[in-house]
Amino acid sequence: TSQSIPESIVSGSINYTEDIAYSEEPGKMIQNYLQELLQVLVVAIIIVLIVVFATPKFTNKMHSILENKAAVTLGCGALTLILVPVLCFILFCTIIGIIPALALLFTFIFIISISPIILSIPLAKIVCEKMKKESKGLTIVFALLFVVIIWLLEQIPILGILVALFVSLFGLGIITYSIFRPA
Repeated sequence: TSQSIPESIVSGSINYTEDIAYSEEPGKMIQNYLQELLQVLVVAIIIVLIVVFATPKFTNKMHSILENKAAVTLGCGALTLILVPVLCFILFCTIIGIIPALALLFTFIFIISISPIILSIPLAKIVCEKMKKESKGLTIVFALLFVVIIWLLEQIPILGILVALFVSLFGLGIITYSIFRPA
């Protein structure tokens, strides 16, 4: 025997309206992508100009690290990606480690966010070296071109996640390796 709910307990009416999936207009979607690309390029121009003109030794060091020790760079990036959050958690557990943990965490997030730009500079230097036309201007142009290519690849579903992961690993690896191997 099936039981039903008495009508005196449940009242009201049921109105069904079909849920229409939200779809963005193609023009608005393209505009959003172009705005994001413009933001990426503005940040990239600022960072590339600072790194190339203000720290030419670091630029050359990044180039030699990526060209000669790509696997080590990738490994350093992977270790950094794993160890820094663990270290931040451990520091957060102590009273006096909260401020250093926050500083480390914000630095870590900043480096991950600029890793496409960090990776693009040595890639640009490698291309310029292969073309036998090494100049700061050409390095900047190729670095910005690599930033755009990386950004475009990151927009592709599934592949973009892998590209972003490898770019972050290489960016973190270049910075970490240059910090811990200064010579």
